Amino acid sequence: MRLIRAACILLIVGTQLSWAEFAPSRFNFGADWEYASKNGRMDELKDVLDYATIWCNEISFIDGWHGAMVKYCKANGQTPVFYGYLIAKLSGLGDNDVGGQLDQQGGSWLRSNIDKVLEAYESYAQRIANIYGTAKPVIWLMEPDYYQYCNGWGNDISVVDAAKYMGQMISAIKKYLPNALFSLDISPWNNNQASYINSFNLELFSFMHTSGGRTEAGNDRIRFDNNNNVTWGQVNSASGLCIIADDGYGQGGGAQGHANDWDDLNNLKNRINNGVVAITQKDPKSGWGSNISSNKSSLSGVSTKCSYIKFDKKYSLTVTATSGGKVTKSPDATTYDSGATVTLTAVPNSGYKLKSWSGDASGTSPTVTVTMTDDKAVTATFVDVNAKTKFILTVASTGSGVVQAEPRQAEYDSGTTVTFKAYTVNGSTFNCWSGALSGTSQVSTLVMSGNMTVTASFSGTTISLTNLAENGDFSDGASGWTFGVYETAKAEGGVTDGKFKLSLQNAGTEEWHIQLMQEGIGLKKGVRYVFSFNASSASNTTIKATVGMGKDPYTAYLQKIVGLSSTDEVFEYTFTMSKDPTESDRIVFDAGKATASWEIDDISLTEYVQLDSITSAAKPRLLMTIPGLTPDQRVSLSWYDHAGRLLQHTSGDYGSLMRQKYIQRPGSFIAVLNVNGRKLVKRTIAIGK
Repeated sequence: MRLIRAACILLIVGTQLSWAEFAPSRFNFGADWEYASKNGRMDELKDVLDYATIWCNEISFIDGWHGAMVKYCKANGQTPVFYGYLIAKLSGLGDNDVGGQLDQQGGSWLRSNIDKVLEAYESYAQRIANIYGTAKPVIWLMEPDYYQYCNGWGNDISVVDAAKYMGQMISAIKKYLPNALFSLDISPWNNNQASYINSFNLELFSFMHTSGGRTEAGNDRIRFDNNNNVTWGQVNSASGLCIIADDGYGQGGGAQGHANDWDDLNNLKNRINNGVVAITQKDPKSGWGSNISSNKSSLSGVSTKCSYIKFDKKYSLTVTATSGGKVTKSPDATTYDSGATVTLTAVPNSGYKLKSWSGDASGTSPTVTVTMTDDKAVTATFVDVNAKTKFILTVASTGSGVVQAEPRQAEYDSGTTVTFKAYTVNGSTFNCWSGALSGTSQVSTLVMSGNMTVTASFSGTTISLTNLAENGDFSDGASGWTFGVYETAKAEGGVTDGKFKLSLQNAGTEEWHIQLMQEGIGLKKGVRYVFSFNASSASNTTIKATVGMGKDPYTAYLQKIVGLSSTDEVFEYTFTMSKDPTESDRIVFDAGKATASWEIDDISLTEYVQLDSITSAAKPRLLMTIPGLTPDQRVSLSWYDHAGRLLQHTSGDYGSLMRQKYIQRPGSFIAVLNVNGRKLVKRTIAIGK
């Protein structure tokens, strides 16, 4: 097989990047996602791997595949590495080792379709940036077997054009991943490496790599087959770059099993001397983690031959101001050096004041400073000087019942009257209110004068409703959610202060150009659901909220155009699932045509619960049920407060006394029942008007 595929990883920055993952100064170990994720090796190796690789050989980025690998790397402190193999996929010509025509027709196809390739790379890079961020480098192992497009065997392009197109592909990726690092592919069947390598602008690259083949750990030659005489040392000498090797591939990119020769310590030391800095196993064996740990320990004092490519690290600062004011930056620049300090000053309009900073700044001071250690976003929220104080209401329940608060808001102005309704379920009984409310009336009100908590107590088992929207309150950051920006739209999104916040720079031309979504939500046919969320925006705008299919024909089970404003509102909708569910069913918020920044929280999708009607008179119920007593048996009943003071005493038939309310003021009391000289005590009998 002449075609080889690769994995690339990289390095340095500013003075020098701090690498917690792949470290070019030492030898690194990685595994390819395809086989290792399916057989459980990635979880087994998560504490010892330095990086993971994945092939970008689909027409577009797949959230459940490429996205899963990026999330794995982010969660486990590994560097994501991408084999950029889009020319082969987009052209559909196929590898020559499996009967394809890439080596004969790939060059001419690339010449005519470079724009398609650049668009695909931009799309991949944008999706990766949305998940992984842009602060840390990711590695791109660019176009395996790229040499075949300019080797003169078919209708090829020139080496000059090959270098030009490669530069354009790198620029397309850096548009969304400005700190990405790149590797140039080694085609070991090209025995004139120096001439080929030096045709490229090597300042664009940090590594060389092999890709998708079988390499030699125990020999100076990279490959033994088909007169491949190129050595590791020749490539390192010609490029001045270290090499990321891979092994364990079979014909057509399949797996051939673990390459044990790359576990031999002496082999590793020899290859390090030849400029090799990493090995990727296509299909790692069980227990490889112990080999990695042992070799890392033995190599702890061995340095690689990597030449560090340094570049100035720049970060962006996105500042958003709600209506009622503006923000000035000092210094005012598009990007800032790592470590730079930026002073932000809130300037309210007449009649407004600064309420607070959010995002990567906090507090209420008119002036804050931000230190640029990453791309950052800050929002200044302004309010009317006469605006009322806002309070938060927390509502809870125990037992078989549901509480509804009207109006339902995330925050309430001071003095707002809130009406509460306690709905029983399946014939349960409402007992009482507690917290900021008291009494037993199923309908009650209070005036918001501070942050308040209201709890309703019902009989029966507490209702447990499963939220099908994973991490709907964003308590685990953006886990479970995918944020995407496409085409001409430009926006940044992430979780700050427990909310998902989107900072809009440029709207798109279609609603789907900006999306926040979650797939695989597990609906059931014939079930009625309640879909709700809290949302607000910097100024009046609209977004589209949909529960529906994530694949063609993208049928919507529920779809609403939602009008947002600067007031944080609760939106709630119900629908019945009339279709057969699919694995791609999703929640998606489309905001490509939104005209303002917005934020969202408390996304909930639960099954609908049928509530009992509230009756004007509560059902009679016994204060105490005493086994063995008949309704006509004579008893006496005494009421005490919690200090032990007698409030009232009466006698009568047991049945009558248990259905009457002798204490007329609401509260909690101690009831003592005397039956033929035997006293029975029940505490905290709740009574209310």
